[in-house]
Amino acid sequence: WYVNAHQLLRNIIDLREEHEGVTVKALTITHENLEWSFSFTQNCLDAQHGGHGPHYRFQMRIDGRPFHDFGNRHILLSEFEIWLLAVELGKHPKIKRLEVQGMGMQDALDQINPEILLDSMQNRPIELL
Repeated sequence: WYVNAHQLLRNIIDLREEHEGVTVKALTITHENLEWSFSFTQNCLDAQHGGHGPHYRFQMRIDGRPFHDFGNRHILLSEFEIWLLAVELGKHPKIKRLEVQGMGMQDALDQINPEILLDSMQNRPIELL
């Protein structure tokens, strides 16, 4: 929510087309010199990584340098998070989830009429380095 308060839809990258075929969900959040990435595959959800339960992988970069890497950060999903994920993946078709404050680019493309989205954007000059 915090990064969207500064620049709506620009700092949360969760486009399906940008992650591997085996990845169920991935997103990267950037703010100033910080970058957080979250990712999980079906194997992560099926708990097939070294005895971990259902989990996601986490990576963090500060000034472009690694702080935490995906390989050593497996964070367990709670039962509630597993249920929310099932809703998001359409496994409970009678329940719809609409992310607003934490909306990423993919959510915007899926849930907002493209004409409305384009009309709300501002034309600003590009700053060259």
